[in-house]
Amino acid sequence: MTFASARAALFADDAETARIAFARLLEESPDDLDIKLHEAWARARLGEELDEAIEDLALRALTTGKSLGLPLCILGHAALRRGELHVARSLFRRACEAAPSLVDAARGKRLAEERLRRHRQTMLRSHLSFLVVVTSMVSFILLGARP
Repeated sequence: MTFASARAALFADDAETARIAFARLLEESPDDLDIKLHEAWARARLGEELDEAIEDLALRALTTGKSLGLPLCILGHAALRRGELHVARSLFRRACEAAPSLVDAARGKRLAEERLRRHRQTMLRSHLSFLVVVTSMVSFILLGARP
């Protein structure tokens, strides 16, 4: 399997096929940064925990400029995991622009947007609750304390 076909499998959400193909490609080119990154992401898609090593690979891949979609997507997932919702959404948007066929980027973007929406709703409820308490306290003070 070629790099392009393995990448297509990964982008189409067939992580197992991609992992096997990238592992074989790594045997032939063990120092290839793009293959390392794609193989690590395939493993992550199969349930392996994201760690700093894959983030480092993604950052290094961004500097080469070969392919931006997957590195941006990986960094988006890392930001999402850290709770940096605005950063994650921005990275996923850029990943979707750079690689429109990357299913994980579109999925990540939707997830980040949903979490942001829920966060805003929670903050709004919290602010409204605070305003109710303050309004009650002001009313109590203005009307005076009566037994």
